[in-house]
Amino acid sequence: MNSIVCSVCDNIGHYLEIDNPQTPSDDDESHEFPHAVLALKSPNVDLEGYYRYKSERLLKCPVCGAYYWYQRWAPGGSEDAMRTYIHESLRRLSLPEVRTLLSDTIERAREKARTDGGFYIGDYELVRLGADAELAGIRILECQCGRS
Repeated sequence: MNSIVCSVCDNIGHYLEIDNPQTPSDDDESHEFPHAVLALKSPNVDLEGYYRYKSERLLKCPVCGAYYWYQRWAPGGSEDAMRTYIHESLRRLSLPEVRTLLSDTIERAREKARTDGGFYIGDYELVRLGADAELAGIRILECQCGRS
């Protein structure tokens, strides 16, 4: 994004990954993201609804505007067949990565609306509006960076 110091992102870094047992026992140590991660939010209201129940989501720093990709998954297989672990990761994205992600999100929502109709048509419109707003902001940032 930019080279300014950010009170949120400076405490997050570029990549984080944690894992915890799905059903922890008293002996299990709990791993958590740094507290600063809680400050990251959905980029805008329209995209918040789209990502609400997904295990992957785009997040944005409210201070500096940096974007992050959050994922949560339970991998197949395990060293201990009797336990399932939940993995979570958070990765800072470049502006080209965000642009591609948002374009792909629009396309997935459009395809869902085309094939399933109904509710998904309205969902597509919200996704398109939210993604277009973020893409416009990215274009402005890129223009400003080009003039610096």
